[in-house]
Amino acid sequence: MDSKIKNIIIGCIAVLVLGLSCYFIYNKFSNKKEINTVESEDEKTIKNDLVNLITEYGLDALSYEENDVVFSENPKNSQLYLATLYFSKVNKDKDYVMTREELDDFYNKVYGYRPSAYPNVVCQVEKDILYVYKDNKYFFYEDHPGHGYYGPGIIDSYIVDYSNKNNEYSISLLFLRGNEMEGYTVNEDNLFKNQEDDKYASSEDSLIKYFNDHIDEFKNGVKYRYVFEKTNGKYILKSFKKEK
Repeated sequence: MDSKIKNIIIGCIAVLVLGLSCYFIYNKFSNKKEINTVESEDEKTIKNDLVNLITEYGLDALSYEENDVVFSENPKNSQLYLATLYFSKVNKDKDYVMTREELDDFYNKVYGYRPSAYPNVVCQVEKDILYVYKDNKYFFYEDHPGHGYYGPGIIDSYIVDYSNKNNEYSISLLFLRGNEMEGYTVNEDNLFKNQEDDKYASSEDSLIKYFNDHIDEFKNGVKYRYVFEKTNGKYILKSFKKEK
């Protein structure tokens, strides 16, 4: 074969190899970038599971806490208080707030362990006994002075950010509190009090619509970060804090 033809063939092969190499390199890095920027179905499921856990067990009530909370194996009043908020709704037609077995189950599902003691529950407002423990049940303390609650309940939430590292799941939320009496709501930075459009204040649905339509304004307010750890297939609450 003529040397000129050989050189042409070799040159063509070299161009082909170089072209394929460039294609595979580009394809590898471009696919990697796409994977990193598109949320996976697993991430969506985890986010939903965490938000459902927070709302189902009343963990949004932690947003009324003044200080950060780190959960450990001791019967902190904030942990007990969360349980009473949950069971006061579940057992609203009963003469007790919750049983020892119900509290054990709540602790196991939310905190990942069972309490080692069952002290009385102290009111977060009056700093006095609110629920007393006797006969393996918690009852309302009759001598507790009557007073109002913290404020309107939470009717919607928005995920600000989420991360998963070393089996630790961190999620930051905005909460929308509804007020049935006044027909409007405010957050701690009063970002919602100056609304001018009355149609947004007519129902819970319109409050939620306003919240989602103006979410960028609300992002400047207080956020609430929950950190969970996955143990034996369950998400266990490890800490909570407020964020600006």
